[in-house]
Amino acid sequence: MQADLEIGISFSDIANQYSEDSSAAYNGDIGYFRRSDLPVGLEKVFDVPLNEPTEIIETTDGFVIAMVYDVVEADGERQEVAVRIIKARKATLAEVLDEYSKLHQAWYIVR
Repeated sequence: MQADLEIGISFSDIANQYSEDSSAAYNGDIGYFRRSDLPVGLEKVFDVPLNEPTEIIETTDGFVIAMVYDVVEADGERQEVAVRIIKARKATLAEVLDEYSKLHQAWYIVR
């Protein structure tokens, strides 16, 4: 995804195609937030430059690339930011083992 951003594919298009979050249907748009209202793990997004994607951010349930696409200012200070995200969920151990078992034959030795 980061390579796609580097070659100029729009953040919205990538979010729509690849994000594993319900916001994918809205091109990654999760709305406007005050600093104190940003989702856990995304607090530092508030200070990101406008239209610049972040590095990968690890959250409790996944990995996110975020981008501030609009800013509401008052007296020269940011009051709110509008954010788009691309999210990849973390797999559970059960999901990893299930996927592994589909690709590899497992042998169990019982005594």
